[in-house]
Amino acid sequence: MKILKWILIAVVLLVVLVAAVGYMLPREVVVTTSEEIRQPPQKVFHFVAGFVDRTAWDPWIKSDTATKCTFDIKPGYTGSKYMWEGPKIGTGVMEVDSVVTGSYILNSVSFMKGTTIPEEWTFTESGDGTRMTWTITMASDSPLERLMNSMFKGMIQKTIDSGKTDLKNYLETHEIMMPDEMPEVVADSIPGAIPRM
Repeated sequence: MKILKWILIAVVLLVVLVAAVGYMLPREVVVTTSEEIRQPPQKVFHFVAGFVDRTAWDPWIKSDTATKCTFDIKPGYTGSKYMWEGPKIGTGVMEVDSVVTGSYILNSVSFMKGTTIPEEWTFTESGDGTRMTWTITMASDSPLERLMNSMFKGMIQKTIDSGKTDLKNYLETHEIMMPDEMPEVVADSIPGAIPRM
């Protein structure tokens, strides 16, 4: 009985310690990365907002190549969805909440039911290309979640740094076509095709 009593006391102390540390940590953890890309802002914006070839550079998808992705692209970008299901990264959905055409995107990312993380992108003209900034903000009132967010910040930073490098390399080595430059394609004639904007 004495052993059980001491185990219970130790568990209670651990919970109190985690709660105390968690409440001392910031409510928001912000991870951000920037890159210069030799493409005009309008093309970089369209590529990201329209989920064009997203699986070619997305760092989470590249870490789980068995992931199955589906896309639902809307005219004007807002409401477009990118959904995935993989054995390592699990299921999730990214939805375009709002845009300022050519310069700003706000996405909501859901990894599990009831949990949504905002993801922001900005695009500004810089020299002969674009200055792109990608920001993820994780916020929580829960002390345990604050602790987890702080612990995972470094890993997420490394992941999006890798993703932005792959995105830059892809954009600078592939032709990026705007919707008005693309030939008309009848989606029904291509099995599994999802019409692009």
